[in-house]
Amino acid sequence: MDGTVVYVLKRFEGFAKDHGVAVITDASSDTHTPALPPVAYTGIILNLYTNALKAVLSVASSIQHPQIAIRSWNEHGTHYLEVSDNGVGVPPDLRKRIWDPLYTTTSDTGTRSAAGCQQRRKRKSSTL
Repeated sequence: MDGTVVYVLKRFEGFAKDHGVAVITDASSDTHTPALPPVAYTGIILNLYTNALKAVLSVASSIQHPQIAIRSWNEHGTHYLEVSDNGVGVPPDLRKRIWDPLYTTTSDTGTRSAAGCQQRRKRKSSTL
C-alpha cells in the first residue's frame, strides 16, 4: 500500500477506532506517490482524511456505521487519491466554492483548502 497513506492512517487509527469509524483502504504496494515533497502529499492526505472524520462524526450526522474509504492508484502516469465517506456532505449551495483558495466548510483555522493543494500541485507539475 502507498506508504504515505499508511503513515497518515496509523497516526489517526486510534481516534477513528475509538469513535467507531471504519476505515477502508485500497492501494497496491506498487502505487507511487506524485512528484511532490512528502510533507505536501502527507498534508493533502491528512486534510482529506480529517475532513472525512469531521463529516462522519458531525453532530448533524445520524450515521449508524460511519465509514471512510481511501484509495490511491496510478494509471497512465497519473497518481490518483480518492477519499470518500458516508458523512453529512457539503450542502449543495456550497459545493461550487470548495475549490476556492482558502475556503473551508468548517470553522477550523489553518486548514489547507482543496484549491490550495491544487495550486501547489500545479507549481510542482504533478497531477492529483
